[in-house]
Amino acid sequence: MTRDEIDEIKRHFESATAETRRHFDVVAEELSAQIRLVAEGLTAQIRLIAEGHVLLADEVRAVKEDVREFRAETRHEFTELRAMMKLSYAELEGRVTRLEGALADVVGRLERLEQRTHA
Repeated sequence: MTRDEIDEIKRHFESATAETRRHFDVVAEELSAQIRLVAEGLTAQIRLIAEGHVLLADEVRAVKEDVREFRAETRHEFTELRAMMKLSYAELEGRVTRLEGALADVVGRLERLEQRTHA
């Protein structure tokens, strides 16, 4: 192999190397641009998810507060209802006791009347 042939092979190799580098630079730039686009899309989607999470967390807090208020109201109303039932029961118990006493008096009178009329 002559010096000219070696120089020709060297130039061809250098040319091919330079072309390969340019090709890889172009591919790397295109790939980098595509990665940036994907990253931007993912960032936007992550941001939407984060915003949705914040809104959902706020809604959950509001529902929990509503449930707490409902429980407190229900507990209060149940306590009032229990007190009213106790009062009503006590009033009914008193009326029944008075009626039983009045009935006992009427039965006693009736028995005395029957004894007088049969005697």
